[in-house]
Amino acid sequence: MSGKYYSSEDDSEDFSDNFSLGNYINPKNFSSKKSKRTSRKKSRRTSRKKSRRTSRKKSRRTSRKKSRKTSRRRRSSKPCKSYQHRDPVTHRCKNKPCKSYQRRDPITHRCKNKPCKQDKHRDSVSKRCVKKNSSRKTSRKKSRKTSRRRRSRRTSRKKSRRTSRRRRSRRTSRKKSRKTSRRRRSRRTSRRRRSSTRKPYKPCKSHQYRDPVTHRCRNKSYKPCKSHQYRDHVTHRCRNKSGRKTPGKKPKKTSDKKPKSKVTYNCLTNKTTRQPYCQRITGGTGKYKTLQDCLAVCKRVTGGYDYNGGACQWNINGKYKTLDECKKETDKNCKSKYGCSDSETWKKCYRRNSLRLHPDKGGDPEKFKELVNCNDFFTK
Repeated sequence: MSGKYYSSEDDSEDFSDNFSLGNYINPKNFSSKKSKRTSRKKSRRTSRKKSRRTSRKKSRRTSRKKSRKTSRRRRSSKPCKSYQHRDPVTHRCKNKPCKSYQRRDPITHRCKNKPCKQDKHRDSVSKRCVKKNSSRKTSRKKSRKTSRRRRSRRTSRKKSRRTSRRRRSRRTSRKKSRKTSRRRRSRRTSRRRRSSTRKPYKPCKSHQYRDPVTHRCRNKSYKPCKSHQYRDHVTHRCRNKSGRKTPGKKPKKTSDKKPKSKVTYNCLTNKTTRQPYCQRITGGTGKYKTLQDCLAVCKRVTGGYDYNGGACQWNINGKYKTLDECKKETDKNCKSKYGCSDSETWKKCYRRNSLRLHPDKGGDPEKFKELVNCNDFFTK
């Protein structure tokens, strides 16, 4: 069966005869079932191997993660030394920063004091290099600072105790107020229930009235008696102390009213309507004492526009009736005053005159202000 050639005839025949007759037999045709079994076994083996590999990889990953966690825990569990601190990012021990009067020892890695000069020595309180004579002063200053800190701590503790007591008292007062409010509600409800069966009240006396809350008779509020009188507890009237009226004139009544302030008036013009009106001013700063005098003057007034502070503004004593007239004349006056030609622009004229009239170059400051006002008129 293993690659041999078989024939129906005798074994002594030639190989060529057997091949020519077509009697070649393939051994795979007889072993087809066995081949299927072997292929199945191989596929099962490969799948098992793959599953084992993946499980090994997963186990390795989990073991690595566990090892990392344990290493971190070990690192965090190890306490840092006295001259170190734990870094919040890397979770490793790092050296603490030394102070200004210290330096790090390269062998022990600890902060040590720097050596002082010959004229100085190390202060026991501040631990800094100080002159030999000034040690007492520094110690006194330090002692004062410590005493102040202690006092501030004591006061803060006292304040905290007070606040805690106040909070407790507030809580107790709230609880009591709740209890009292409940009691009042219960009383009101009980009163309402009894009101239907209650007897009518007795009428109050002439000098009394019925309180709407407590429903009791109370005395009316009277005016206070004079200095030589007293209130009778029976009749509730004012009576003289000696039984007779005091001789002499009656005391004058003092008026509590404030003295009137002086009122005066001023003639002004409305910005929108351009009409004159009288304004009332207290304190006596106005021109006219009475309203009639102010109205008599305001009726005669015929206001207009006038050039003031770099622009044409409305004024009672203005020369020009319209705004355009004021602008035209101010334009002519400014250009003729400073010698500006018709072809020359205002900018060139302003530069030429500013260099001439500037106070830093020996010019008059008042004339320079007038020139600036003209420039504001043209620019605006």
